[in-house]
Formats: sequence, C-alpha cells, structure tokens
Amino acid sequence: MSSCGSCRSGRCGDFSSKAVGLPSLAAIDVVERILLQAVKNTAQRSVDASEGKLSRQDLVDADLKLVTWLTDTFAGRNRHFETAEGWNPTGLAQYLREGMGERVRDVLGGKLPDGDYEMIEIGARLFLNNAYVLLEQIGLMGNGNLSGLEQNDSVLSFVNYWSCLLTGCPFADD
Repeated sequence: MSSCGSCRSGRCGDFSSKAVGLPSLAAIDVVERILLQAVKNTAQRSVDASEGKLSRQDLVDADLKLVTWLTDTFAGRNRHFETAEGWNPTGLAQYLREGMGERVRDVLGGKLPDGDYEMIEIGARLFLNNAYVLLEQIGLMGNGNLSGLEQNDSVLSFVNYWSCLLTGCPFADD
C-alpha cells in the first residue's frame, strides 16, 4: 500500500480512490465530444440519405433515436455518464427555459413544457435542427466529403455554444 506522502511514519495508507470515474456531463470537454460526434453522425446520415442508403423514414427514425439519447443523457438517465447534482435534469431544464424561452415559446404556441425531461427534449430537438441548418450552411448537407468536419470553425463554434448551454458555463463575450 502506498503512503499518503504527508505522514512521516509512512504507515498510514493512501485510501484515495484510484477508480476511473464516469465521464461527467458537467465537464465541457466531455459534452463537446458528445456533441461533435452527434454532428458527425448527423452529417453521415445526411450523406447516406442523399446516396439512397437510408430511406426518409430511416433518417427520421435515426434522428428521433439521437434526440431520445441526448434527452436521456442530459436528463441524467444514461448510466454511462456522471451527472451534476442539481443540474441534470432540473437545473439544465430551468436554464433552457430561461435561455431559450421566448424562441421556444413561439414555436410551442406560447407555453413551455413544465416537465424537466420535456424541456430537455425540446433542447435536444433544437440542437439537431440547428445541426442540420449548420451542415446546410457550410455545404456539407448530403455532400459525401466529410473530411475536416472536426476542424471546421463553424462546427467547432456550434459545438462550443451548445456545450456551454448544456453545462451552464458562461458564454464568451464576442
């Protein structure tokens, strides 16, 4: 057993945990990796659909599966990720209500969902919708060439924005 280093006798044990923890949804780098992968997968589905490898219904089903996965994950229902106490889902849902309230309220006919899960689902749907808009804007929608997507400034900025939103970190003043 190793010693703690602060004990002169060297007899006390180092009882700190050496176990590797789960990736934390409070860590912006973890959330960035999740969202970048989601954008890459969305771009690939777009390519596959344009090449006839995915039917329209297959594309809709895959998009719904992503929205459900993102919602479950950020609502704290994915056992593969550590959540932040008070944030997933309640704090995040409230942050989304405050940060996206007016825009979402308009789309939903003036009322935001009361439930935390439902509010996070709205956020996941907006993320996916915005990802498709971004891919269209940068010319990757349906384009078979996805190389360099991870280095594209627009993609990185988009992922950073959504990562900040989903972790509650302050936005940079631009």
